[in-house]
Amino acid sequence: MAIAQSVAASGACDHESLFQHLSQRFNSNPTIARLAPFARLADAGLDAMNHLNSAIKNEPKVALADVARGNAAKEVCAALAAAARDWLAVQAGAAAQAPALRHADAADRFAQTMTVKAAPQECFSRLLCHHETYGGGSRWFVLRDRYVEARTVSNGEASRYGFRLWALCRLAMQCGVLSSMSKALGDDVELDDDEDDAR
Repeated sequence: MAIAQSVAASGACDHESLFQHLSQRFNSNPTIARLAPFARLADAGLDAMNHLNSAIKNEPKVALADVARGNAAKEVCAALAAAARDWLAVQAGAAAQAPALRHADAADRFAQTMTVKAAPQECFSRLLCHHETYGGGSRWFVLRDRYVEARTVSNGEASRYGFRLWALCRLAMQCGVLSSMSKALGDDVELDDDEDDAR
């Protein structure tokens, strides 16, 4: 209830602002207090993966050099390196005073891989190597002979890491606790077929 009400009261219009608000509002909770830097790291990783997805489009493979060309590639890689450094700094500061987060080792390992501010080609090479070695589920892409090869059919951009807040706030709306969804989570709430039938 407290989380849902805080999401609604935040006034946040984007993902990053929402998690910053929650991290500050619940700063006495060591897990929630680290949501903002974790979300930044996760979002930066997804932005880099989405950049690869956009670059490869419907081709079976694209040269790594082509994927890494241009200002968008530089910006994505710089943001990922900065988010990785921020996450590791937060983890180092929390080590003595906060309990370990479940699965934090996976975030730490990813951040350590991406913390080096590198040229986009090196950045994407590290990202693809990490994805192939540690990624859960099916691999989106692999790096072979300096080519990025698609391994799954693209369904557009991947969603932000949401910590199930959309589902929580939708439930809160259905219970009458909230009157609308936060703009940071999306305004449109699609009703299931059984909810349509109930009307």
